[in-house]
Parts: sequence; C-alpha cells; structure tokens
Amino acid sequence: MKRLVIISLLLQCLSFNLFAQDQGGAGDAILQDSIKDVYTVIGVGVGGAIIGLSTLSFAETPKDNLKNIVIGGAIGIIIGVGIVAYKHATKTQSVYEEYSLAPDINFSTSHRTAVHESYFQKNSSDTPAQIGYQFSF
Repeated sequence: MKRLVIISLLLQCLSFNLFAQDQGGAGDAILQDSIKDVYTVIGVGVGGAIIGLSTLSFAETPKDNLKNIVIGGAIGIIIGVGIVAYKHATKTQSVYEEYSLAPDINFSTSHRTAVHESYFQKNSSDTPAQIGYQFSF
C-alpha cells in the first residue's frame, strides 16, 4: 500500500505539464522554469539514490546497508536544491525584468535615486528644523 501511495505521488509530481488550457505569457514561463527546477532536484536525488544503490555491491551483506540508498538520495536532493539555488542566484537582472508584472516601470538605480530626491524635495521644508535647548539650574 505504501508503494502505491509513493508511486502515485511521484506521478502527480512529474505530471505538471498537463493543463486544460494554455495561459501563455510570463506566468507560463515562470511555471516552466519551476517545473525544470523540480525536475532538477528529483533527477539529482534519483542519481544520488542510484549511487547509493551501487555501493551495495561492495558490501558483504547488502541487506544491512540498504540505508545507503536513502542517504544517497538525500544527499542528491540537497545537491539538487543547491544547484537550483545557484542557478537562481546567478540569473541576470534582465531575466527578472522580463518576468516582471509591470515592465514599463524603470527600476534602475539612477531612476530610483531621482525619484527619492524629488520626493524628499517636495516633502521637506526650506528651512531646517529649529531645535533649542534651555538649561536652568
């Protein structure tokens, strides 16, 4: 029964690309990138499990070392998450601007600085605040 549940969950995870209608646009591209990331983590995890499985041929009693498969899969998943994190950390700004919800807005550093300066000039008074101290003993 556990095997059937695990197999059905695995098949559901791998069948992300079955949709009733195609929405297109940036949301679809983000979804496809997410599916690639999931496939990367699953693929590297399965690869780690296979490497853990291959270590059983070197053991005298393979039955006692079945945990190597789970350990290999866990290490593979950790490496897969690291790969995905590295890929997202090294994406350029243009990729993120391509998927932005408001592509007409300019968010460059010089533009943001100019917006902040104009806001500060509109909302600040011409004369600086006067602070006075009075001491009496």
